Amino acid sequence: MEDAYFEVDVAGNYTFVNDAVCRHLGFSREELLGASFRDQMVKEELEKVYEAFGRIYMTGKPETGILYQLLRKDGTRGFAEMTGFPLTNRQGEIIGFRGIGRDVTERKRIEEQIKHLATHDVLTDLPTMRLAKDRLKMTISLAQRNRMMLVVMFIDLDGFKEVNDTLGHDAGDYVLKQVANRLISCVRASDTVARIGGDEFLIIANGIHVPENAVQIARKVIGAVSLPIDYNGGRAIVGSSIGIALCPNDAQDMEQLIKKADDAMYKIKKTGKNNFCFFNEQLNNLCNQQ
Repeated sequence: MEDAYFEVDVAGNYTFVNDAVCRHLGFSREELLGASFRDQMVKEELEKVYEAFGRIYMTGKPETGILYQLLRKDGTRGFAEMTGFPLTNRQGEIIGFRGIGRDVTERKRIEEQIKHLATHDVLTDLPTMRLAKDRLKMTISLAQRNRMMLVVMFIDLDGFKEVNDTLGHDAGDYVLKQVANRLISCVRASDTVARIGGDEFLIIANGIHVPENAVQIARKVIGAVSLPIDYNGGRAIVGSSIGIALCPNDAQDMEQLIKKADDAMYKIKKTGKNNFCFFNEQLNNLCNQQ
């Protein structure tokens, strides 16, 4: 693919563009000549690019690897990577700049996809434990700063093995995707739902004022997950056993919060399933009295 080549004056106005620049941006040569280079850049990138050209102007040396988002005529965005050079007159004075680069939109798309796959579950597209822990760490800091509680819920599906055994693994995958969507519908956009194992999920909810807020979420989850799921002429029904740990009440350490939510989940798994249980027994007694 032909490299894009352009020249601008010191004010950043195009004085020359080749065909590749026109193709990449969707403008004709006549539309670009005399126009400002900044018009084809996303505003958030202006400072970074102009700093690079400022260094070229001050040092007289080329600047490589200038990566920025470009704005095409049709309003779509892409990525370009270029090397900038000083443009001088016969006296050696800098009168503008030359740029040689290429459209790297596809490369950036692949890089972002790889980055996404490293932190998200392939089947459900939910965050994995790795990303969930990063978010939990940040949420703990936010809760401490705002003097508010956060809740960690460890969710294990009840009856999922039977779905795989009776309806098959394709049905099991479908159920997991449906459960993921239902869990997302139970929380706010600022909360996190993660898939951390085969049929295990984690919810991190911030801005919790009282333990009853966690109860409301848990009951909502149980109701949503337990609704029948139809697949290929069959019907799957799963439940959810939920362990709940609160920060700062139960722990302020990320690993401890997850562990205590996990411990609480196993309690409910042993005593009845399709229900929720706090790590703190006093809260469980309070819930039982209501």
